[in-house]
Amino acid sequence: MRSVTGWELCEMVAKKLKDEPQHYCQLAWTISPANREAYGMDTPDRCGTAYCIGGWMRYMLGVPTIKDVATVLEVHYGSTLINLFEATALENYLPEFGKGPNPGTPAYAKLGIAHLRQWMGANKDHLKSVKVMVHF
Repeated sequence: MRSVTGWELCEMVAKKLKDEPQHYCQLAWTISPANREAYGMDTPDRCGTAYCIGGWMRYMLGVPTIKDVATVLEVHYGSTLINLFEATALENYLPEFGKGPNPGTPAYAKLGIAHLRQWMGANKDHLKSVKVMVHF
């Protein structure tokens, strides 16, 4: 375990999305094996969710639920965090929701990273001040 800022945690998630786009899907909290296969996501869940941004944070922090991510980051589990984690999070980055790159692709991960970075910018001071423990 090691201590990092909330900002660094977000950077770690962005790196995971970039390095492992096949492990990123923001469409749902969970994704069935059939849909993982359909999207070409070739490995079982590692984070316990659909490989979403919240799921990666949960995995890295070693906490049992997505709501625990809010507690650790000292962010209210309301609109601030839900806007980052929800299935429609990438809606503003797609020309028409549901029409765009498929989950599990580099192009889709690029949209997720843009969304995460926008959220980071809006919460910069807080993220740089809060310390969290990551489990790897």
